This record gives sequence, structure tokens and C-alpha cells, in this order.
Amino acid sequence: MSWETEIEEIHQRRQLAESCGGADAVARHHAEGKLTVRERIAALFYSIRVLSHAGHVVDRNLELAAAAGANVFDGLEVLVAQGAASFELWTGLPAPVAAMRGALGLR
Repeated sequence: MSWETEIEEIHQRRQLAESCGGADAVARHHAEGKLTVRERIAALFYSIRVLSHAGHVVDRNLELAAAAGANVFDGLEVLVAQGAASFELWTGLPAPVAAMRGALGLR
């Protein structure tokens, strides 16, 4: 017994699902300022915390996450927080957070 027909049907159904109703439907959603179901689900997975890559790269996932209302954190802020914690742990002194942020061009 061959499962080739069933396997092909699964591939076709998967392609149909991934197309979100086709290019026209996706374009209509985007024209209305909406995300497709798959885009909303992708954004949901980033909704708790999203870090940008080194604070400078804004990719499609970050844009989708922000559009879905996610808290998008700049990776440079995380770097400052980690650096400040390490500085205080190793030196026992308060970290010069303002100087650290300034060195990275943050306000």
C-alpha cells in the first residue's frame, strides 16, 4: 500500500494554510492595517520579551511583535543592565550606569 496520495494531499493542505487564503487575502489584510493569523501567532510568541540584535537590527519579527503590541526591548539596554550588574558584583561599587549608557549612545 502506498501513502503517496495522502502525503501529497497533506503537502497541498499545508501550502494552502501557509498562504493564509492567498496573496489577495494577505494584501487585503495588510491594506486594512491587520496582520494575518500566522503573523499574529508569530508576534504572540514574541509578546513577552523581544530583544533586537545588538540594538540596531530591526527585522520583520520585531516589527510584527511591536505591531501586535509586544514589549520590544533594545538589546543595548539589556547590555547595560547586564554590564551594570556584573560591575557591581565584581567591584562592590555602584555601576556608572549613565556613563555606560552614554558610551553606547543611549539617552
